[in-house]
Amino acid sequence: MNAGTIRRRVCVLGRNTAIRLERDFWDGLHEMAASLRKTEQDLVNDIARQCRPRGLTDGIRLAVMNHFRRAAA
Repeated sequence: MNAGTIRRRVCVLGRNTAIRLERDFWDGLHEMAASLRKTEQDLVNDIARQCRPRGLTDGIRLAVMNHFRRAAA
């Protein structure tokens, strides 16, 4: 396991899987979900629907980054 990442098991679109992200992205995902009044699970499912065929971890990173870029503008 990479020391810079955290692995969490989640259910994505009805399938159990593991996602490995850096702590900052997990924190950002949590904050993003709270600001959108969604659960993290619902937000991950929304991102999964939008990021195909790109990988889910990349999709989460981009979604979190774009969310905070828009908030900063």
